[in-house]
Amino acid sequence: MTVGRTTVFVLSFVAIMLGGACTAAIPPSTTPPIPRSSAAQPTPSAAAEVHGTELWRGDFDTGDTSQYDVEAAKDYSITVRDGGPGHPTAGRFEVRDGDTPVDTGERAEAKPPDFTDVSEGDERWYSFSIMFDKSFQVSQRFCIPMQWHPANADGTAAEGDPPLSLQCGPGDKLNLNLHDETFIPIGSLDRGVWHSYLLHVKFSQDPRVAFYEVSRDGKPVVPKTSPKKPNLVGPRLYTKIGIYRHPSNTVTQVVWFDDVIISGP
Repeated sequence: MTVGRTTVFVLSFVAIMLGGACTAAIPPSTTPPIPRSSAAQPTPSAAAEVHGTELWRGDFDTGDTSQYDVEAAKDYSITVRDGGPGHPTAGRFEVRDGDTPVDTGERAEAKPPDFTDVSEGDERWYSFSIMFDKSFQVSQRFCIPMQWHPANADGTAAEGDPPLSLQCGPGDKLNLNLHDETFIPIGSLDRGVWHSYLLHVKFSQDPRVAFYEVSRDGKPVVPKTSPKKPNLVGPRLYTKIGIYRHPSNTVTQVVWFDDVIISGP
């Protein structure tokens, strides 16, 4: 369709549908927020949600990407800008044709700290706001704005596709993707408009224990459901946001994120 990892790191993993992909990391951006063009005026999303105990927040209110570890090819790949009303500091992720730091898979991604990784039996709420830029075009091949990628016990990236991810398409939809086999629509892309999502997930190698449910702008869109296959492969998973896409995609794509919160029981 995302080791001990430090603020500057190199991450290698097998890209979905393709084979292995290595990613070169660049330091978190310290560039001051760049004003966004007045041409796009998105509608503000609902407030981010906290359930149980807030474990980590990545709201870009620092004015830079220092809350994350970043993987990007260019200076423009991940920036913090004005995303419109309600989102004065938002993460802007841009991928252009050829933005492949190492090997295959074009990307501009950001990863929360290591302690947010999940393992057997962990239950989490992922709250975030996302906006697809007015210029956004759906790719013929995979484009992933959020993924949970396998990791080894020590946190290093493991081989294998993400058992859980979000994908743009098929259709003009944002889909919950399970093992690259099941695509569940969770909302239309609605370019230039912010939407808030809440994913409630329990991770387990036993599909009878695992579950997921999704709400959009405070309204349920996917009821609590057990997957057909385990949503935990290997000892750990880590989360990434941004854009990860097939290198055959040639159009420039831009996705915005804000108010990312990970909560636990």
